[in-house]
Amino acid sequence: MTFLVFFAFPDTKNFGIPEGLFLLIAGSLGMILPVSGGLAYPYIMSIAFSAVYLAKGGDQHEGRAIGDYFGLILYIAQIVSMISFGLIAIYKIARIRRDSTQ
Repeated sequence: MTFLVFFAFPDTKNFGIPEGLFLLIAGSLGMILPVSGGLAYPYIMSIAFSAVYLAKGGDQHEGRAIGDYFGLILYIAQIVSMISFGLIAIYKIARIRRDSTQ
């Protein structure tokens, strides 16, 4: 998923699978960190992007700025998909339960 989102932004379209794997691992750590507010994911992604940009010979601050918006957009997309699929699952479970009691 992280690799496919690279193609949505002009700043990240030249990233490859190794960068996607690194950012996936960093993002996973950001999702499980117990921080107040629960917004560790965008912060970790901005740090990971600055590391990727430094490894590619780019500017750390540019990578951090791109990581800020990339991480926030991915975080919001994941939250929306979890809520949407959760609501669909609740509806399906209620429907299956209703059909089995009839």
